[in-house]
Amino acid sequence: MSIIITAIGKLRGCIRQVEYSNPSGASEQDILNRAKTLLAQDDKFKKGFKFDHVWSLLKDTEKFGHDSNRKLPDCQWQSVNFASSQSESPTSESPNSVSLGLSSFSLHINEQNFGGTSTERPIGVKKAKGKKKTEEENTIVIETIREQNRQLSERLTKGKDDRQQNYEIQMLRAQTEAKKVAVAAKKVAVQKFERRIEFYSQI
Repeated sequence: MSIIITAIGKLRGCIRQVEYSNPSGASEQDILNRAKTLLAQDDKFKKGFKFDHVWSLLKDTEKFGHDSNRKLPDCQWQSVNFASSQSESPTSESPNSVSLGLSSFSLHINEQNFGGTSTERPIGVKKAKGKKKTEEENTIVIETIREQNRQLSERLTKGKDDRQQNYEIQMLRAQTEAKKVAVAAKKVAVQKFERRIEFYSQI
């Protein structure tokens, strides 16, 4: 923004200098074009005036307006013969080009104390709000992870208990089957013993 302010101030000074030369019959646009030519002689503005899109907005503001108690911006470079240029055809420049793109140009004039109230939230408030939001999101994520870990721990504990219980059941079944086998074997042995006794008793 300071570059824009400097350029507009310089151009205002050049316009004053052209106006003081009192070019006969020169229109406002002619004076502006000659002022731009004079401005381009400054090493800092060799590429010309680049801020036509804001010139119509700022040229008459208090910061750049006429002030008899204020020193004019320096515009004392190589002189240009404006009197002889009256016979030349003025540079064809449409007045509409000055305001070209104004509808899409966002200019925060109040940042340079041109008046008005800023509707933007201060950067510090935005940063603090963003930090608070980030902390809240981080807290939610941490709590979610803790809850998931708790549920996983419960499942693992329950799974361990289930496996222990299943092992014990399998052991009981194995013991029961072993007892059944032992009982069956004992029963077979008893039957064999009884048959032998019966056999010897008949002899």
